[in-house]
Amino acid sequence: MKQALLGAAAGLAIGGAAFAQDAPTDAPPSESPTAYQVETIASGLATPFAFALLPDGNFLVTERTGTLRLVRPDGWVSMPVAGTPGVKFGSASGLHDVVLDPDFEANRLVWLTYFKPPEGETPGIWPRGLIGEWNAQPLEWRNEHPLGTEMLAVGRLSADGLSLTDVRDVVAGADRRIAFAPDGTIYVSGAERYRFTEGDWDVDGGPGPLPLETRRQYSGRVLHVTRDGAPAAGNPFGDETFSFGHRDPEGIAIHPETGELWLVEHGPMGGDELNVIRAGNDYGWPNVSYGLQYSGDPVADGESAGEGYEPPIYTWTPSIGPSSLVFYDGAMFPDWRGDLLVGSMPLTHLVRLELDGERIVAEESLLDELEERIRDFTVGPEGELYVLTDAASILKVTPAE
Repeated sequence: MKQALLGAAAGLAIGGAAFAQDAPTDAPPSESPTAYQVETIASGLATPFAFALLPDGNFLVTERTGTLRLVRPDGWVSMPVAGTPGVKFGSASGLHDVVLDPDFEANRLVWLTYFKPPEGETPGIWPRGLIGEWNAQPLEWRNEHPLGTEMLAVGRLSADGLSLTDVRDVVAGADRRIAFAPDGTIYVSGAERYRFTEGDWDVDGGPGPLPLETRRQYSGRVLHVTRDGAPAAGNPFGDETFSFGHRDPEGIAIHPETGELWLVEHGPMGGDELNVIRAGNDYGWPNVSYGLQYSGDPVADGESAGEGYEPPIYTWTPSIGPSSLVFYDGAMFPDWRGDLLVGSMPLTHLVRLELDGERIVAEESLLDELEERIRDFTVGPEGELYVLTDAASILKVTPAE
């Protein structure tokens, strides 16, 4: 089913909280709103997280509960792809990103991020209540009783797309999004390992900012590694860590001109951030934030910025709940060339950000009339946009006829 639609011209960045007026949050609406049409090309998925467009036009789709599926553009959905690593699913953990190797047509390698169960535990679905009970335990106890391990893995996809072989874990410590650097090394984003609570701060000497050593270990990070999982050359700390102080980085993308990594992450209640990631930078969480705790209390001492913390280049309050991140480089929407696309889950739309260097100069809301949570999206060979939604659908977006 196709429908011709005119994208809303109004931007959705609605100003920062009272304590965060220094945050850039209010780019004007785009002066060139997009006319587009949407076609549903597949449905029937469950808990989808990410997808990859194969050279033959088919898709590989991850489902958070641990299933990888092959999907054809005529809507056919395969049974689970054999050989997928065993996953522990619970709350925000599960099977996440899927990315084709830059040399996929020659080597058939597929990269995945997932949450691996502890040694000896059978893969499966953990009840949400048990996750909450585990989070309520002291930090020392949680260290001694890990839920599992955030993991980057790689495997070889069969010619028919229905099985993975030679699957191996590559590096532990992050399980969100994957991006290949221009030199072939790999960035992997990861959320904070444990939920920071006042009880954890008390362990470290009272409420307030957490010490650097604790934050380096437990806050969200970006890893930078070789294809064998070794620290990439030039990593600032001598290990896999490239940056830290993130909360939940749900989207990463390489700038097509500068080669730098850009990242979008969830704030707590408000304060979603868009950041440019540079080696060794501390992005602040949980010592500073442009949002509030879900209780309405300030995060740490209530500061939104401070010396030694790298500020975001853009924030959203209220939260848009960002998902994936893509620089548009296609031909089908010429007004989008060089723009940044950001998915929104709770506000059910796709954000288009017009850039001037590292400054956001305009914002447009797309697909909000569909009222579907946007999980992931990718640009096709002709410049068409494919969108994966939480409503278990793959959509194709093209200019209005």
